[in-house]
Amino acid sequence: MERVVIALGSNLGDSATTVVAGWNSVCAAIDLRGAHLSRVYRSRPAEAAVGSDFANAVGIGDTARSARDVLRELHAVERDFGRDRQGEGFHGSRTLDLDLIDWGGAVIDEPGLEVPHPRLAWRDFVLVPLAELLPAWRHPISDLTVSDLIKGLKDDQRALR
Repeated sequence: MERVVIALGSNLGDSATTVVAGWNSVCAAIDLRGAHLSRVYRSRPAEAAVGSDFANAVGIGDTARSARDVLRELHAVERDFGRDRQGEGFHGSRTLDLDLIDWGGAVIDEPGLEVPHPRLAWRDFVLVPLAELLPAWRHPISDLTVSDLIKGLKDDQRALR
């Protein structure tokens, strides 16, 4: 079993409800054990994204699935919730966005699969809910704690409301 960390976001429709429903679907899809979801946070669109505010959360749990299989299932859950990754573009609004943030502290760099998530360190809308669930978590590459990463954020990297 591996501890998996997944970031969830939505900014279309009833986004907070979508995040919670999306988490329930993820738990079932990857047979997540000991699953916990952070509270749902509100954030401005980040990194030049457009659209309404986002509902964001982080979920954790243990799974026997491979990292590649988990990523495949995350994309399937996104599609079930109406996400069109090709059509929306990098900065488009999202019905449900699911990102694999951490995989048991491993570093994975394969085509289409990069863990830890490459933009994790400058996203307060991921770091703050992650700190809520795993306050002692350390970035597998930099070895910085989640609280160190939060303290190091620049003003323009703060999107939480």
